[in-house]
Amino acid sequence: MDTKLFFSGFYKLYDYWETLVLISIFVVIANSLYSLVIKKNLTFFDLRIILFSMIFNYIFFVIGLFIFLCNIILLYNNPEHSTIIKQDYFLFQITTHLFNLLAAILINVGWSLQKLSKNNLKKSIRIFVFFLLSFIVLTGKYT
Repeated sequence: MDTKLFFSGFYKLYDYWETLVLISIFVVIANSLYSLVIKKNLTFFDLRIILFSMIFNYIFFVIGLFIFLCNIILLYNNPEHSTIIKQDYFLFQITTHLFNLLAAILINVGWSLQKLSKNNLKKSIRIFVFFLLSFIVLTGKYT
């Protein structure tokens, strides 16, 4: 199997998974905003949506880290020092993956804080704030 074909598939997976992550985080933000406005209690379905969004975000971080590390390994093990993804390409920079890690940490902190709270209004506010911050981080990393 050609390595360029292998990495083009992983890059497409990265792009599609990023779209899935952004959509799932947006759904969580809209759902928590709706529960704030209506003053509705968080149900098990709402918590499952939040949990799946967290899982999607962690998988997204792992895929990006895999692409980054494999490109570095192939760069230094290749005698011609040619990379699979060009060095000026955005996925080769570490800042993208640090922003992905920051978004995952923000989501994890929001989840942990909402579990500690007994008040449903505080739960919704904490979910809304931390998921909104992670959405801003993930969409703002390209500027």
